[in-house]
Amino acid sequence: MAEPLELARPPITEALVDFRIIADPGIDSGRLQPLRDALTSRFPKSEEKNEFHSEFRVEGGKLLPPVARDLGFRGWWLVSEDGTRIAQFRTDGFTFNNVGLGHYMGGENLLDEALSLWSLYAAIARPAAVTRIALRYLNRLDLPLRPGDEFNKYLVSPPELPAGAPQSISSFVSRVVAHDETGATVVVTQKLDAPGSPVPVIIDVDAFFALELEPEADKLRAFLEILRGLKNQCFFALLTDEAVKLYR
Repeated sequence: MAEPLELARPPITEALVDFRIIADPGIDSGRLQPLRDALTSRFPKSEEKNEFHSEFRVEGGKLLPPVARDLGFRGWWLVSEDGTRIAQFRTDGFTFNNVGLGHYMGGENLLDEALSLWSLYAAIARPAAVTRIALRYLNRLDLPLRPGDEFNKYLVSPPELPAGAPQSISSFVSRVVAHDETGATVVVTQKLDAPGSPVPVIIDVDAFFALELEPEADKLRAFLEILRGLKNQCFFALLTDEAVKLYR
């Protein structure tokens, strides 16, 4: 298990901050239009999203044509010029995504921008409470494993098969849901979809509080800081010192 530290080349492919509220049908496209217009210089690309529901039915042993219903306005997706920052203003909340390997903006900057944008959204949506707050990080570890190397050279809790079973692993997924004393929940997923050289292992850490919180940004930040610490603790707990050296 490695100690948490700031990495020179973090293997982060996406980091996001998410705030959920009770969906409000009164939050429509026109209501959020001033927000979109005000952010044009920072997010010049935009797309209005609608939600659809498709239903498939079988009658008499035959598959009927799907029935699709337009559920109406879902939100505005605003994207930065380089595509590395995405602001989702929705009827049920707000998400800020920082995407792209090598484009991580840093933990402080991520929270600062997310909370700044949330404040603009909350001033229009006026939610009574935040019902879920989350911090999620997806990491891609390119591990220089050679034939015969074991995953435990880099991973503290790698997949294992009992002695006598085949030991050449080409794919795996591990998902654990845990809780800490603060009331936070963390979902930790380790995944290898296909072998490669180097070996690509995804570590997905999703930390959240599912409880009613006051919507003011300064109060929400305290909860995000707790989630940030939990996220770091879980991520580095999965890595050996040898793995950390790859990204220092």
